[in-house]
Amino acid sequence: MIGDLTRLNQILPNLLGNAAKFTRRGTIGIRAQLVEAKAEQYHLQFRVHDTGIGIDPAKLELIFQNFKQADLDTTRKYGGSGLGLTIVKQLVELQGGSIIVESIPGRGSTFCVNLPFQNSGKAADRDQAPIPEPRDIVQTLADRRLLVVEDNPMNQKLIGRILQQWSCAHTVVADGHEAWQRSQEQRYDLILMDIHMPEMDGIEATVAIRQDRSNPNVRTPIIALTAAALLDERNRALDAGMNDYLTKPFSPAQLQQLLQRWLDRQHRPDPAETPPSEGPGLEADLSYLRSLSSSDERFVPDMIQIFLQEIPRALAGMQRALGEKAWTEVASLAHRINSNYMMMGLVEQQESCRRIERQIKTGKYQAAEIQRMVADLDRDSQLVYPGLERELERSAR
Repeated sequence: MIGDLTRLNQILPNLLGNAAKFTRRGTIGIRAQLVEAKAEQYHLQFRVHDTGIGIDPAKLELIFQNFKQADLDTTRKYGGSGLGLTIVKQLVELQGGSIIVESIPGRGSTFCVNLPFQNSGKAADRDQAPIPEPRDIVQTLADRRLLVVEDNPMNQKLIGRILQQWSCAHTVVADGHEAWQRSQEQRYDLILMDIHMPEMDGIEATVAIRQDRSNPNVRTPIIALTAAALLDERNRALDAGMNDYLTKPFSPAQLQQLLQRWLDRQHRPDPAETPPSEGPGLEADLSYLRSLSSSDERFVPDMIQIFLQEIPRALAGMQRALGEKAWTEVASLAHRINSNYMMMGLVEQQESCRRIERQIKTGKYQAAEIQRMVADLDRDSQLVYPGLERELERSAR
């Protein structure tokens, strides 16, 4: 199915956030079902439900109005409603959908979101999970070297066994201090980093690597490994400079998907074409935009053109705001462009924008670290521009 990923990723998390906010005890959840299928279109219904405080039937219509909640006491006790149900309703209706709420005071609420999706024309394999074939991961890992940082002997053995089966060259170390030392000695294509370790933990090791501009792994993808599947833990890892998150225990298929997500996007430089001092290439992934373009040949080129106009302007604004110590403006600009990077398949850069915004808004930031992240965004964007300009030239022929 083809739909609006960005809007869906705004609607559903906000409804779930509200469900959690108004449910001190009990359960929240989400269900999705196909309600209608036609040749060109599917209609799906998402039901976000909770067993929280509920809403008085006489006040149900108020919650979709600007700056309205069921009553002022609710506002004082629970705070606002995330993105705002008015905006959620607008995002739903912009896609030709609808949203309604069912609620019983004291027993909970259910928000029903009905959305149309276009038939992509691609058949789904109901018997196989959407995981690449084993030979694909072997190809992905060919000529790559990974650093595995893990203090648990059994986990070391497990990860080592999986990577050995995939013919992947790797080094295993038992603590963050040794990982930091190894990272200074040679460049790795990816680092799997346990968070909780003695001596120096994974967070400290990652910060040390990211802050040392001379470290050959300053831009290497670092994936957090942890048994704690908590949002705060994930945010702590991302704020430290990690790129992604894998919860233990994990299956070989989950590890495979994660490795391919980060290694397939990396450019394998030809030593003859680019001197090492110029840094690795960075390519945008236009598959998301192409999936939305349908028969409009100008859609992708137009989006590239907007990106090439907006990103330099925003980054220049961030640099100026940094000079003026206008941190709120830096956060606002980071928020504004994070979706631009997402649409270009630049997930790491999108996450950097989110990290900048989150750290500034929570007040948990160091000026030097924000400056470094903005400088990295600028450098990465400079690496992306040539490829996008070539894509524009090809589309104009």
